[in-house]
This record gives sequence, C-alpha cells and structure tokens, in this order.
Amino acid sequence: MARMAFPLPDKPSVAVLPFDNMSDDPAQEHFVDGMTDDLITDLSKVSGLFVIARNSTFVYKNQPVEIRRVAEALGVRYVVEGSVRRAGDTVRVNAQLIDATTGGHVWAERYDGEVADIFRVQDEFVRKIVEALQISLAPQEARQISQGQTNQIAARNAFQKGWELYLRFNAEDNAKAVSHLKKAVELDPEYGRAFAVLSLAYLRSAKHFSWGAALGLGNWDAYQAALRYLEQARKYPTALVHVFLSLDHLYSGRQEKAFNEAARAISLDPNEPEAHVVMAWVMITQGKPDAGRHQVDPAVVPQVRPQCRPASASRARLNLGNFMRTPALPDAVEQWSLTTLREKLIKIGAKIVRRGRYVTFQMAEVAIPRALFADILRRIDRLRPKPAPA
Repeated sequence: MARMAFPLPDKPSVAVLPFDNMSDDPAQEHFVDGMTDDLITDLSKVSGLFVIARNSTFVYKNQPVEIRRVAEALGVRYVVEGSVRRAGDTVRVNAQLIDATTGGHVWAERYDGEVADIFRVQDEFVRKIVEALQISLAPQEARQISQGQTNQIAARNAFQKGWELYLRFNAEDNAKAVSHLKKAVELDPEYGRAFAVLSLAYLRSAKHFSWGAALGLGNWDAYQAALRYLEQARKYPTALVHVFLSLDHLYSGRQEKAFNEAARAISLDPNEPEAHVVMAWVMITQGKPDAGRHQVDPAVVPQVRPQCRPASASRARLNLGNFMRTPALPDAVEQWSLTTLREKLIKIGAKIVRRGRYVTFQMAEVAIPRALFADILRRIDRLRPKPAPA
C-alpha cells in the first residue's frame, strides 16, 4: 500500500463500494443503492471508524474494481463489497469486508430471507463489521445507528431517489428531489433523515441559490417550508439538522452560532460530508480561509463530495485576496462550477448600484472593487473551455 493517495487515518478506515444488483429487474437499482447508502450512513456514526462518503465510492458503480487499487485511491485499509438479488418479497445479500493490505477477508456473511427483514439485517451487518475491526461500540452509538432512518422499503426507495437528485446540485434536480422526499415522509412520518434533506432542499432554494422558482415558490415561502420540515426533522435528530441550523445562522450573519452548530454536526457524525462543507464556509466567513480550505482538502477530509471543493476553495481565495495573484481558479474546477461561480458573481454585481464602489461576495463578506469584480468575470470567461471549431 505504498502508493496511497492519502495517508491512512489513525483509526480503521473503510470504503463501502456500491453493492451489485444481481436481480433480473433493473428497477431494483434504487433498492440496492439504498442498502449501500444505509451501510455508509450507519457506519459513519461509529466514532472509532473513518468512513468514505458515498460520493467518492459510487464512482466505482458498475465498474470492475481491484480492491487494492480502490483502497490506494481512497486512502483506506478496508473495503466492503457485496451483491443483492431481490425477487418479489425475498432477497439474498452477500457482503464481505476485505483488508486491502493482504487481500484477505476479515468478515463475510450471506442473508437469505424476507425483504421485510432487510433493515434488521443491515443493522446486524454494521455491528458485525464493527466487531470484526475490534472497535467498541458505545451504547449511545448503538442507539444512533438507525436513528433518523426508516423501516419501510417504499419510503427508503423514495428517499434514495430524492437523495440522488439532491446531490446533483442544480435547481431542476433539487425540485425533483423534493417530490420524492415528500413521498418518503408521507410513507414514514418519522423518517428524520428525509425530513432533514427536505429542509435543506428548501433552504437552498430560499437563501443560497435562489432556486425557489423551480419549486414555484418565492424565497420567503421556500424558507417557511424549510422551517416546517426542520421542525419535523428535529424530532428525529441527525447531523443534517445541525447542518441546516449552521447554514441558517451563516446566511443571517451569526457566525459564532453557525460555528457551534457546524461543530455539533461534526461531533454527531464526523463522517458527514455536509458537516465539513458548512464548517468550511463558517471558517471562511470568520476570516480563517486556510482553516476553511483545510475542511475540504481531500488529503484531510476525503469524504467531502468533489463538487463542493472548487466553490469552497474559490471563496477562500477571494477572502484571502489572492484571486488576482492566482493564474486560474482551482486546477480541477469543472465547467459547471465556473458557470455557477460566474452566475453568483453576476447576481452580486446587481448589488453594486446599491453598495457604491464595492460589492460583498456572498458567504465570504469580502469587499471587492468594481474593477476587480469585472476582472474576475473576464478571468472566468477565459478559463471556460472554447467550443471546438465546426
């Protein structure tokens, strides 16, 4: 394992690869992906484990993989892989935990039985993986493993569809996610994680990206919807509740409270990527851009989804005043992120008339002279790939 992309953490590190759908029905993909997501979420609640988030592992979905190379790329020692075959009300699940340093199996198990028992089986898998890695599960962690989750297959499938759309990070898919997430909470009115993601989807629409139009709502109505779903989410707490509270404080300029809520989110689930992203934004707005970039540095927090890193790093650079000295935005900035940043800056530019010579960069509270603002837009245009000649 000498070619590790990142140094191994100081505690057992695990990546859960997408389970293979061995069913004859391709429509079972959401069911299978939901099982993988649940294992990642539940393992992430164990403080003695370092768990890679689904956004990093799902790049291997439907791909032939070599366990050793996956482990090297993700910076982990252990990899979980498996398969699921569902036929009607019965299901077969094979799962195994592999030590990538030796290629040996640390644990393996097969379940044959009723679909209705699958959530109990998932909980058992989590406990057996923890035992195999010789980690002590604190009583509070044992209680939290299924907290905020559901025991209804249809609700979990609806949530899975909504979660995957939510992670695409654009107005249209965010609106589509809402309809699936609403279905999930209708099917299970105690589904805390679904309520939390719903609240975040509406908060995005109301305060951050102004995506309310895609939902047919103004910013105020979207925000009120976010608060209603947050109230339900708080009855079945997850780390995402504190992510919402941190963002809400941040948008209102309450940096200290935002920091406290981000810290609570990380404390509750150190492997929740959204918690590290919001902490990055908090640190940047507090004038600590290096600390903010640290939170989304893949060498430090590889769980953070890749599309969050360019935006957070760009905010940090603007906060540092280093943009003019930087030959380009972060090297790995993708086309969509350039477009998103440009659109955001243009929206801020509309405020120049009301703010005189300076414009405040959203989330970073940095005063930017109009000339520099114009130069930033020119730089982004130059960075955008040119269309191929006809």
